[in-house]
Amino acid sequence: MNKVRPNDFIDLCKKFESVVKTKYGLEDKESPYHYLSNLEEFSDFRNEINIIRTLRNVCQHNKTEIHGKEAFEITSVVYESLKKIIELIEHPLLVKDIYVNNVYFVRMQDLVGTTIHKMKELNISHVPVLDDQQKVIGVFSENTIFTKLSFDEIIEVDKDSTIEEYKNYIKLDSHSSEYFNFVGLNYAVADIKKDYAHPLIGDKRLVLSFVTKTGHSNQKLEGIVTPWDLLKR
Repeated sequence: MNKVRPNDFIDLCKKFESVVKTKYGLEDKESPYHYLSNLEEFSDFRNEINIIRTLRNVCQHNKTEIHGKEAFEITSVVYESLKKIIELIEHPLLVKDIYVNNVYFVRMQDLVGTTIHKMKELNISHVPVLDDQQKVIGVFSENTIFTKLSFDEIIEVDKDSTIEEYKNYIKLDSHSSEYFNFVGLNYAVADIKKDYAHPLIGDKRLVLSFVTKTGHSNQKLEGIVTPWDLLKR
């Protein structure tokens, strides 16, 4: 494992401190380490930040030599982790870096039976319904089926029916326990994570984000972001 000179580590720590203070407008008395580790979007790095802070304090405020030799070493693992954190601050991950653009979708004239079969095949629970301009006009889901069965008082799904026959239940605001939002390609992933960290609005839970060019619902669908996509990051 490669060693890092303490002075090089301290210099990188100073860069980190400067970047955080500039990015978030911190006052001199505020600790960049404490501030960043308490941010939701950097929760995955909380342990690393605390270790780096401890090592920085030891190197900065204490003599670290015994009989003219360094008492401990800064490893490349610590140094590279700090570089990665700085990179994420300066160049945050964007939706366009992680979104899924190969999305299975349906139109009003498509058959329900075919749609259900494809959902099983792809192991997905929600399918965007698009118009001729590729704009999202609804979502076909497992809940859509159950809602129609309940309200129409029928006991079996007609697989030869079309999505059009579910139009009252696929609308974005017609889902009783779920809701969807729209995000732009250049939205920060950290902001999207915040939405999913607190996904409830009333009795509805955020389950899927539609990606359009600038996050407007009247634009064509570019792709989607799911909670699973965010967990990978």
